Amino acid sequence: HASLFQSPRLNKGDSFSFVVTQGLDGKTIPYHNHVSHKEIGTITVSGVDGTSGRVEIETQGDGRFVPSNVTVKPNAELLWTNNSDSVVRVTSGHPPSEGEHSDHSEEEIMIASFEVHPR
Repeated sequence: HASLFQSPRLNKGDSFSFVVTQGLDGKTIPYHNHVSHKEIGTITVSGVDGTSGRVEIETQGDGRFVPSNVTVKPNAELLWTNNSDSVVRVTSGHPPSEGEHSDHSEEEIMIASFEVHPR
């Protein structure tokens, strides 16, 4: 999980890129949106059948990655662009299973507070 790449928080219009290394030839790399875990995709690395250069993947308004499954050659650059109104964090690996993480929200949460009174 996130062993190959993890983008920062991507707001609408933001992009993130990852260059596929030679050592990944013959591998299939799952990825997901770490904010919601519903949106998933795969990157198949093939020196024979893959696309070279830049491969663009968009996050659509409904959160889907388009295209969600791509086949690329080593040294290809993957470029994810968030075109949805939701925050996205592109993360390599399968999404965590239920209960593995209790809070996936990218929103701030209060964990403590205190009051200060003048003397």
